[in-house]
Amino acid sequence: MGYKKLVASLGEMGQITMGVQGKEALERHDPEDPTSMSVGELAAVHELGLGGQVSRSWCRAWIDDNAARMARESATEFRAVMAGKITRNAALIKLGYAWTADMQKRMDDGRVTPPISAVTAARKGHNKPLIETYKLRDAVTYKIWLPQIRSIRSTAQRAAVRRK
Repeated sequence: MGYKKLVASLGEMGQITMGVQGKEALERHDPEDPTSMSVGELAAVHELGLGGQVSRSWCRAWIDDNAARMARESATEFRAVMAGKITRNAALIKLGYAWTADMQKRMDDGRVTPPISAVTAARKGHNKPLIETYKLRDAVTYKIWLPQIRSIRSTAQRAAVRRK
């Protein structure tokens, strides 16, 4: 791979989004109650502290705490892509899976702050914020967004198309 092609390919690696998104976000938190909020709405309430609920950032806080790690791991994977040791898609899947699994583990371990009240802990039988039905935790996913690569036509090809 030539230098220009290598540099151009760096901008074509794709993006990873993480959180409660897609079909998981649309599911009802309580499937038995059609008026219950969606899992996406519940995630936003807890993440942002909406409707009088205290903010328990499970996504932004994880990203803030892991930004340096994410940069390191991204660089490592993308060097492997450039060396031909792994495909772009495999690198993005590996990163997305690892990061969302760690985000979920943070919830499982009860490391989301602030802690829940003693009354809530007694009702739930444990002191882990955001863990009750596991519906919110299980809805944390990653999505990979790949760039659309347009074909580049030569000047002669463009002129031929215009003449038709």
